[in-house]
Amino acid sequence: MEIYMKLNEILCRAAQQLADEHMDQIRRNQYCIFVLGRSPLTNTQATHEIIEEAKILFQHDLQAMDFGIVIQKSQVNNKDDEHILEFDTDSNDESENEYDISSSRVSS
Repeated sequence: MEIYMKLNEILCRAAQQLADEHMDQIRRNQYCIFVLGRSPLTNTQATHEIIEEAKILFQHDLQAMDFGIVIQKSQVNNKDDEHILEFDTDSNDESENEYDISSSRVSS
């Protein structure tokens, strides 16, 4: 009888551990980040949002320091392509000194 109880206890622990591992995997697959006032975001979506916010903040800092660098998204279908426009801040006519430099793509 004692062997039966120990065997039952071992089987219960193994079943519980298997169930816990399964639930952990489900939680990892469904993991999301909650942002107040928005729907939950996956890790990829949250990363994209953080990068976009960092770009905006960086742009504001550059403008506050009177640097003539503007980061813009290209009008192509591919959202990852970006262009950096540089302006000569000493010149009154900025359009003559404007040129595009394609930035390298960041893989996500």
